[in-house]
Amino acid sequence: MEDWQQATKFLIEKGYFCEAITAQGKGQSQTRGLVFAYPDRLQTLTNRGLLTIFDSTHKFNVHGYNLFTFMCRNEAAIWVPGANCLVETENSNILAVALRKIYQWSGCQWKMEYPLTDNSAIEKAAVRKAFQSDSEGHVKQHLLCTVHSERTLRRRFRSQETHIAYEHMSQIVTKQGRFHMTNNY
Repeated sequence: MEDWQQATKFLIEKGYFCEAITAQGKGQSQTRGLVFAYPDRLQTLTNRGLLTIFDSTHKFNVHGYNLFTFMCRNEAAIWVPGANCLVETENSNILAVALRKIYQWSGCQWKMEYPLTDNSAIEKAAVRKAFQSDSEGHVKQHLLCTVHSERTLRRRFRSQETHIAYEHMSQIVTKQGRFHMTNNY
């Protein structure tokens, strides 16, 4: 508990938005988290976050917590972190609370239409929970990075009968995916 207070105090002193959050975990347990964002970076996320990459760094600190980073490209096409969330355990409920808090800090202006993640059911569920009731129609398509897309294709099309389909799908993902990403941003 003391670590949370020290971290919150440090971030606020450095000019960050920062808030401790909780959500229902597995069973009846509460999961704690700390969501934070620097105002300039949050503004970049608000302005340019249609495509937002997010993923976690596991066992980030001495307590073994995970750090989620939400990134978008700035005006120079460089990926920059827009916000972060440190969580005790990875679950969709705490991540959804963090997403909503970031959205509120943006003045409800962050329009994440294309979240780009690994093939994590937790991250997909968190996005759905955070924005399902929103009438703005935020998420249009949940995207997977090319590495995880390739792994998913390989897993789904591993039989001899589907090998040709795998080859075609793999070419589409790698060639069109790279073309699409570089032309839009």
